[in-house]
Amino acid sequence: MDRPVKDLHYPATMAFQKTTPHTRVESIYADEFLEGKSYKVWRPEGGGDWLVILTVKGSGLLTCGNEKHITSPGHLIVFSPVAAQDYRTNPQAGKWGIIWAHFIPRPHWSLLLDFLPELGPGVRGLNLQPEEVANSAAAALRRSIQALRRTLPGKEDFALNALEEVFLWADVAREKSGWTHTDSRIRKAMDYLGQQFTQPFALETLARHCGLSPSRMAHLFRKETGTTPQKFSEALRIERARQLLLRTTATVGEIAGLCGYEDAFYFTRRFKLATGKSPRQLREENLGG
Repeated sequence: MDRPVKDLHYPATMAFQKTTPHTRVESIYADEFLEGKSYKVWRPEGGGDWLVILTVKGSGLLTCGNEKHITSPGHLIVFSPVAAQDYRTNPQAGKWGIIWAHFIPRPHWSLLLDFLPELGPGVRGLNLQPEEVANSAAAALRRSIQALRRTLPGKEDFALNALEEVFLWADVAREKSGWTHTDSRIRKAMDYLGQQFTQPFALETLARHCGLSPSRMAHLFRKETGTTPQKFSEALRIERARQLLLRTTATVGEIAGLCGYEDAFYFTRRFKLATGKSPRQLREENLGG
């Protein structure tokens, strides 16, 4: 979240404010709102369930004790069941677009929730960056909403599955890994190569997909990853081949085709060069023939 804001002209929370009603969920409920200036929520004792709010438009103003935090698109806020909920549309913005969910977390979510930075007692938050992470989290939350609006059995489980993805994306943003710092065009290129195993490598096609010239793609890819697009692509293909050799009964020729090699003999040479073993040697050593 942004650094606490202490100079906004926003009246202190008063004990006589009317508590915003809420009925505790048994599993999950999610929705999306675009609120105006008058929107505010005040639940001094919490909601009895967990609440996640993702800002997608405008700005919100969150009060945690004596500190105030301004949210902007990409900011994720999570309230524990007993955390005081005191938030509203930021008066200076005049609108606040939010996707939210009240939920009961699955037991294994505890680490994902606990590792989010603390904003106040029982309140955690994070600015989901880069933008791709924020957009992916928003898409997951919207899938959660869509699941709940269907009539299929187990719709709450589908909704919780989508919500878990939100916290996984938050963990990606929290870790600040090399992936999050990689140029977005190169992330797009790497993802594209990871989906194109059966297609011959073509720098021109890759560059066009990412909106770059071939020369710019080659230069930027090496700068960001330390290798060339073609070598990166082949490393992905070799790893897929290794997994298929160990986990399927497909022939070497079939695996070559699945990994984008038209010639099984050429595939065998490239595989041995990369791993030090032929495909058959790898399979025999690990599967006993």
